[in-house]
Amino acid sequence: MNDSSTEWVLQVNVEDGGERAWVYKRDPRLQLPWDRAVRDIGGVPTGAPEVQLVWKALRPRPEDDVDKDAVLAALDPDARAWYEQAILSIHPHSTWSIHVRSPFAPTKASWGRKRQP
Repeated sequence: MNDSSTEWVLQVNVEDGGERAWVYKRDPRLQLPWDRAVRDIGGVPTGAPEVQLVWKALRPRPEDDVDKDAVLAALDPDARAWYEQAILSIHPHSTWSIHVRSPFAPTKASWGRKRQP
């Protein structure tokens, strides 16, 4: 529901994919099995929170930042790991990738890895 009115707002995305997996339209390297990419919420197929965050990560708006902060804390470890890997590989220049590349998580950052001789 939109805070400034009593009207409901509904966004419908038509997603790409194959028989077994959802495929990110912006970069087909990013895939996730349908049963993880789409959740059933009261009989309504709904994009998994981590998938929705990846969509928002390209050009996050202030309201997307609020969503990210609320959702990240609630993601299970597998969903969070998938989201972090997706952000680093698909949207490495997003402002949201900073938390993954930060000095507080140096093993995930390219500058924190040991170089091969």
